[in-house]
Amino acid sequence: MISLLHPTIRPDKWEAGCQDWYKNCSCPESVEYVLVPEKSKFPASFAPSIPFEHHVVQWNTYPMTLVGAHNCAAEVSHGDVLVIIADKYFSAPHWDTDLLEVLGEKLNSDAVVWANQTLTYPNGTIDKGHMVHVILTRSYYQKKGYVFHPDYTDWYADNEFHDVAAGEGIIIDARTKLRFRKLQEMDEFENRYVRNGEASRMIYERRRANGFPKEIGV
Repeated sequence: MISLLHPTIRPDKWEAGCQDWYKNCSCPESVEYVLVPEKSKFPASFAPSIPFEHHVVQWNTYPMTLVGAHNCAAEVSHGDVLVIIADKYFSAPHWDTDLLEVLGEKLNSDAVVWANQTLTYPNGTIDKGHMVHVILTRSYYQKKGYVFHPDYTDWYADNEFHDVAAGEGIIIDARTKLRFRKLQEMDEFENRYVRNGEASRMIYERRRANGFPKEIGV
């Protein structure tokens, strides 16, 4: 089973992504959709209609950050492979069967899949050159104990994830096989990430100098 991990802080944006990943799914019965809304941003009566038969809806019980919500989603998931998605992150046809084909016999071992993940801005499209929305096996998640290191709030958590996986030699480069896209629209949340950018970079530089330890605050 594949688990789609979807943290959200946007009551008006999450559903389009959910429907897109469902529409492009070849075997939805083998996919679990995990939605983790931020409680302070949603009405208490929030009761989403989710097309996936297997789904989990869990208020974020971790720190109220992008990293916290991703780690919360992973904790309540059940799939053999975890796919990080977001409100404006969209799939491609047959993404699930293509992903399982890429993983092959590594499904139950420590592995990370690097998909082609382009970011589309109003003034053009870029590829950051590292994994932005990561895909990892449950085996690797259990080894780490988290998806993204808890020292981060948002930016640079994915840089560390990529660097550590590359150092361990477990990245499967599937950028020619799996192509996803994310629409980048600057809103209050994206602007917050920008404001936190320098502090996030300093965390990354400190942790890189220390060899990316698993401990928190090192």
